[in-house]
This record gives sequence, C-alpha cells and structure tokens, in this order.
Amino acid sequence: MDKIAVLLGSPYNVLSKRTLPHLIEEKFDGKLEKTGKFSRRLRMGNKMINFYGCYMPERDRNYLISRREFKEEKDEDVPPPTDEVLKDIRKVDKVLFLGTCGAIKGRKNGVYVPTEFHETFFRERLLGQKHIDELKVKGRIDSDNLFSHYIRGKTGGVLTTNLALIPGNMEDKSKERLLHLARNLPESVNCVDMESYQIVKRFGSKVPIGIFLYSSDVIGKDSGMNFNLRRFQNLAVDAMYKAVK
Repeated sequence: MDKIAVLLGSPYNVLSKRTLPHLIEEKFDGKLEKTGKFSRRLRMGNKMINFYGCYMPERDRNYLISRREFKEEKDEDVPPPTDEVLKDIRKVDKVLFLGTCGAIKGRKNGVYVPTEFHETFFRERLLGQKHIDELKVKGRIDSDNLFSHYIRGKTGGVLTTNLALIPGNMEDKSKERLLHLARNLPESVNCVDMESYQIVKRFGSKVPIGIFLYSSDVIGKDSGMNFNLRRFQNLAVDAMYKAVK
C-alpha cells in the first residue's frame, strides 16, 4: 500500500473545521478518520493518505508567542511546528504540502509552485531597520515540485521564516519597511511562507514532493488577510487529488 503524507500549514486546526474535511471527503470519496488532535487519515484504493496540521518551522520563542496570542485572542490551539510533525512521518512514498504565503512578485489569491527554497530566522518578535539591513538568507535547496505537473502557478523561489512578515511585526508597523525587506531578498524569491523549507529539506531528495502555496497578502503592499479562502480550499483539494491519484 502506498503511503502519502499531506501537511497543511495554518495556525488554525483546519482538520477540525467543517469545510476542508468535507471537501476532502467529497473529492476523495472516503471518510476521514481521526488519528490525533491535528491529524487524520483516509484510505483511497491502495493508498493510505495521512493528513497533518503544522504551523511555523520550529518551537522557538516566536512560535510560543504566536501560540499564546491565538489562544488568548481567538481561543484557537495552533498545530505543532513543522519540524516536530516531520519526526512522526517515517516510511512514506510521497509528501505534499499545502499552505498560504505572502506574495512578493504577484498579487493576492495567486498560486505558487516553487522549485527553489530558502530560509531565514528572526530571534526578535518586532523587526526594525537593523534587522532588515542585516538580513541573511540561508541555504538553497532546488527540488522538483509535483504540483507543477498538475496545476498552473508561479515557480521560482520561496523563503521560509519563523515570523509573519506583516506590518504588525514591524517596530513602526510600516508597510514601507516591509517593502524594503522584500527588496533585500534574492531575486528569485517570489513569496514567503512558514513551513515549506523544513519539508523539502527532510524529504526533497528521498521521495516525490509537492508544494502548493496560495498568496493571502502582498508583502509591503496589501497586508490585509481578506483573501478568497474558499477558492484556496477548492484549488488545494483539487491539486491534492491530482497529485495523489
């Protein structure tokens, strides 16, 4: 039996909500079985598909602060960080990741299927001009992206960070400073997320991997998170089905 891991990047436990599980069950013609607070599984023919919620790269200070804020402000328990989820995924034939990103080149509600992956970490919660001027982008992993064979989207690079690049995380809440930060990134980077680098680093050279990102905002230009959630969910489930099938 083929084993497929599907990671879903979000601060919300989307597997416990109504819409996404319903869309998955309808598309895959199967029933999701609960395997943990942030995990489910579904059998489709000779394939066992395991779904995992994940959020941010690792359990650092920024993760802990964000987890506390979501609990206090929205009464939400965020999923575990990506590196911890990956430890529970061992023998697997294919790995898929679906999540949102902040666009740099492009616009809100865009689809990204990156083939180049970078990362950077911030120790601080609020970024000032010094952090932007001294920004260091580490690593570079090139990886084929399964989703590029099934859907149309921007290729190029993605930067994974441990801090959402939004005005609220800037010392002066400045969009202009965020735009300056975006301009300091490598030319090939089209978007920013919080999970994909760790996934590709762990599995990219071992099994087929697919990364699907949907832009929820435009860094330094349009930071409102009022993106088309239903379109994102429909596109993500459709892409997931094509890659699994």
